[in-house]
Amino acid sequence: MKKALHIDVAAAFLAGIGFSVPVLADGKSDIKERKAAMKASSKATKSLKKLIGDPAMNQAKIIKAAKTLVSNAAKNDKLFSKGSDKMAGKTRAKDAIWTDMAGFKKKNGAFKKAAATLLASAQAGDAAGMKKARGAVGKSCGGCHKLFRGKKKKS
Repeated sequence: MKKALHIDVAAAFLAGIGFSVPVLADGKSDIKERKAAMKASSKATKSLKKLIGDPAMNQAKIIKAAKTLVSNAAKNDKLFSKGSDKMAGKTRAKDAIWTDMAGFKKKNGAFKKAAATLLASAQAGDAAGMKKARGAVGKSCGGCHKLFRGKKKKS
């Protein structure tokens, strides 16, 4: 008990001065958070397809969807911690993510870049730029999914 208290106090101190303290997780929270992020990204991408194709584009909605993608792209690298790869049946993530983390991060880098370009184009009101960037977002999502996401399991 005394040892645990020292660890808790040290962790609180480090967190208080701005250091992040790694938490050992069983992977469940990663899976829950990344599923939510992926669903939000999918919803944003689908809405963008409709919004950007509409001649009366709603710039505010496009910016909101693009911000969702930018935010989730920034999180992706951190949502696949060790331990979450052992949660068989709970995720469609392939083992390749953990055996080729550099490749995964490179693919996510393409997603980050495409999402940032989409947001910049949306904020500028650049319709042609948004359309091109939306295509790049879709390509980056698909490129990552081909390598790192398994097929949907039938219920």
